[in-house]
Amino acid sequence: MIAISGNVKHLWPILLLVLLARPAPERVLVQTSISIQAEQSTSVVYGDSLTFEVQVTVPATLENAYLTVHVANRDDVYIEAVSLFPGTTVLASHTVTVDELQLPPFAQVVSFWNFQDENGNQYRSDEQMTLYEDTRVPWKWKRVSEGRITINTDGRDEVVAIAALRIASNALAQQSQALGLTSQNDISIYIYPELAQLAASLRLHQQRVQDWVAAYVIPDQHIILIAASPGAEMLPNMQRDLPHEITHLVINDIAGEAASNVPGWFSEGLALSSAPEIDPTFRDVLSEAVHEGVLLSLETLCVSSFSHLPPHDITLAYAQSESVVQYIAKRYGASQIQALMTAYADGLSCSGAVERALGISLTTLETQWHADLGSAISTTYQETSLAPWVLAWAISLILAFLFVSPQPQQVGEKSPFDTDVALSSLPDRSSGTGMDENRP
Repeated sequence: MIAISGNVKHLWPILLLVLLARPAPERVLVQTSISIQAEQSTSVVYGDSLTFEVQVTVPATLENAYLTVHVANRDDVYIEAVSLFPGTTVLASHTVTVDELQLPPFAQVVSFWNFQDENGNQYRSDEQMTLYEDTRVPWKWKRVSEGRITINTDGRDEVVAIAALRIASNALAQQSQALGLTSQNDISIYIYPELAQLAASLRLHQQRVQDWVAAYVIPDQHIILIAASPGAEMLPNMQRDLPHEITHLVINDIAGEAASNVPGWFSEGLALSSAPEIDPTFRDVLSEAVHEGVLLSLETLCVSSFSHLPPHDITLAYAQSESVVQYIAKRYGASQIQALMTAYADGLSCSGAVERALGISLTTLETQWHADLGSAISTTYQETSLAPWVLAWAISLILAFLFVSPQPQQVGEKSPFDTDVALSSLPDRSSGTGMDENRP
């Protein structure tokens, strides 16, 4: 584009004549590649490298070969010139490290080959898809699929796969409905029987691992990794973890290119709200923060990830996120959760989406939520504080009744006034309506 300043505007007619008088540029011919059949293979050393091999035959002598590799749904592309012995039939091989490809622990890898013959003709092979998955484990992944969901397990217990498939399918349907989108992407879920095995896979790929986190998601690959050890807690853990990660995948699908724009308090709050029960740890941490006046601001929680926060603040950030999302749903309705999701998908900022969807500022939302939270925690605290007094009053009432009520006495029977008899006749309160320590 030519910029014309005020003092040379009178030269415009001359410039136009000069441009028109210039000869037209020569047409550049773009040579298209000839599609060819090729025998391709990929061998994987998990956590280390991938080796790509190809054999191809063409009428003319091939002189050059190029390998192109990229991870599905990612923009980065690896291209490398590969040496070969010229001929009409050639065999080429090249090894690429996991670090060079920046591979996640599980991924779909796309590769193809380009060739050039002695006459300058270009050839291209078909794309080859390679599933990069953990092959260091002492089992072969067994797959069970239904709809768009595939469950991968060690195959020792079919019940694990069936239960996971049911939980994941229900969670996908519920979150798609809640957020107004039905996901069109296939989802693969890998279930490790031990957390240590899952953690080892992540560390091989330079992923940060938290010892207490048993579920991870690779959004652009639509892959979920969880640890579910056999035992009584396996099913509750899957009911907690799978809907959580499914929610993240649905949010990522809706947001698309704006996924990194979705604030942590919104995405984590929705994910945590998908669990059957509130985590008692979050409830206690939130209550303590309210009493001590150390709640994190919503602006602090507008970041996409809480990983940079200190450990205690990470727990508090999750607890606050769950609480504020539930508050929005209760006060403004589930439709406004969808409105917030749409606003973030449109690329609005953390505060901008709140203003458009709820009609208030982020600061006002925080003030409203603080007031509601303080009231709820205060009520719960009062009820908890009164419980011991109510229990003591009930016991004293029962004892008083036992002392004043006349009871017939038979020969050889202990008096109802004997302490051991009176106490043993009290109701068993170990399984009564009091607070259960194991209850969330």
